[in-house]
Amino acid sequence: MNIGRIAACKRNHIDPFAYPRDVLDHINAHPVHRIEELLSDNWLAARMTATA
Repeated sequence: MNIGRIAACKRNHIDPFAYPRDVLDHINAHPVHRIEELLSDNWLAARMTATA
């Protein structure tokens, strides 16, 4: 993960190690038309929606 992604995670109050782990765990089953949900800026909201 590059410094930009780590900074984005910190800016969004996301664990920079949990984010890529979760993305890698779910990317195979994630719909292509919703790929932007996996960006760190959108990931937390998408995870909250998925668990609600």
